[in-house]
Amino acid sequence: MAKNAGADDRKRFRGAIATMVCSGLEFYDIAIFAFFAFAIGHKFFPSSDPEVEILSSLAVFGATFVARPFGSILIGAYADRCGRRAALSFTAGAMALSTAAIAVMPGYAEIGMSAPIAIVVARLVQGFAFGGEIGPSTALVYEIASERRRYLYASWQPAGQGIAMLAAGVIGILLSIFLSHDQLADWGWRIPFGIGSFLLWVSFLCRRGIPETIAAPSNRRIATLSEVCHFLTGHRRQLAGITLQIVFGTVAIYTCTFMSSYLLQTLSVPTEVSFIASAVVGISVGLGSIAGGLLADMHGPTKVMHLSRIALLFLTYPVFAVAQSSLSGLFTLSCVIPFLAMISAGASFGAMMAALPEAARSTGLSVIYAIVVCIFGGSTQFVMALLISTTGDPLVPAYVLMFVTLLGVAGVPLLTSARRSVASPVLD
Repeated sequence: MAKNAGADDRKRFRGAIATMVCSGLEFYDIAIFAFFAFAIGHKFFPSSDPEVEILSSLAVFGATFVARPFGSILIGAYADRCGRRAALSFTAGAMALSTAAIAVMPGYAEIGMSAPIAIVVARLVQGFAFGGEIGPSTALVYEIASERRRYLYASWQPAGQGIAMLAAGVIGILLSIFLSHDQLADWGWRIPFGIGSFLLWVSFLCRRGIPETIAAPSNRRIATLSEVCHFLTGHRRQLAGITLQIVFGTVAIYTCTFMSSYLLQTLSVPTEVSFIASAVVGISVGLGSIAGGLLADMHGPTKVMHLSRIALLFLTYPVFAVAQSSLSGLFTLSCVIPFLAMISAGASFGAMMAALPEAARSTGLSVIYAIVVCIFGGSTQFVMALLISTTGDPLVPAYVLMFVTLLGVAGVPLLTSARRSVASPVLD
């Protein structure tokens, strides 16, 4: 009996890993795009002002978020009706194709205005796939886990993002060591996108073998837009709580991915130091997320989310302030802020799944996540860079993070008190 239980646990573990690898690669792409914003801006949006090039590149980075709500509705509903595995195979394939297109795209000097237009199209395809990725992947790992490990498995969603950021940081370090700044700006930035595309194709093949977690998916039909809207309006309390958690988590994680540009442009640290700090951020995000999931399984998510966010609220300003004046402060910033932010994120992903009916987990999380990320994820880095540029205050990220932490604390009672009692009559 124990042998069968061990084999079952290993099967669950392999299925969850195969699911989350691709989700993590979404943030690998985000981190790489942030790292090489200067090179992409120079290649596709040449200007006499380097700051304009970077802002243009960050604006294109934000364009992906326009397509996310469409992907969240269509792919999320498809996952709830026809199965998590089919939806996740589609998102992996779409991300692999669009990432490969970016890796080989000729620049403005070669094909003129076709280059920035093609980059925007590729980023929109990525955004569509990303929008439908988060709901099905989180639902599958939550459902595939045993009862005592559900928060831990759900925490792999943000943990995968941290591991992806670490991988991006390591690749950035290696490229900065072996290539000059001019080589990075000319062609070196394409290498990490090529690596990402290859890994996405591997994930696509692995996902075809993961177990399905919803009953009789072939007998279900895809929900219409009106049915999705009816579901959303019928679960206001749950979705209000989920919305505030995602607002907090989105701004927190994009503040972490903004670190490389922040360190380079605002604190004027060397490129190598920026990449090392970003790799440290990735480690902190991964460890913090897993710690949050483990603690939530042991003590419940409410206490974990409250305590970690209160600590983050009081430590954010002094840690950012110390980072302005010393290298040790800079690495303290890279460790402490992401770790505390992701402890609560690791706990909140399982809590969000528990607050939604099984038949609408993919749709509910996908739609809210995509809308919130469309608004905040696509604008966070651009707005922070713009505010720092216009105000001259390097502590802008600290103020923003403190504000959204308060929102996250306010949303915990809404999330944890809204328990799944009756599944949605529309989506059952």
